[in-house]
Amino acid sequence: MYDIPFILWCSEKFKRHKNEFVFHENSKLSTENLIYTLSDLSRVNFKEFDPTKSIINKKHIQKERLLTNNKDYDIYFNSKEQ
Repeated sequence: MYDIPFILWCSEKFKRHKNEFVFHENSKLSTENLIYTLSDLSRVNFKEFDPTKSIINKKHIQKERLLTNNKDYDIYFNSKEQ
């Protein structure tokens, strides 16, 4: 397992544009969030789109990051480091 940083580059034009996106900077993420975030950024909708999983959506809700057997990722790896 590796923690991979998430980088979101935005053009100056995009930054100046008043938009509805909010970046939840300290949210713990997983790759599960990626398809929803990219869809939100590109304004592509699909039937199963869940705004709570998009890290730029105002409705974003941070959820547990689970491993096999429903082990909490953050608890498991934080306890290993100590």
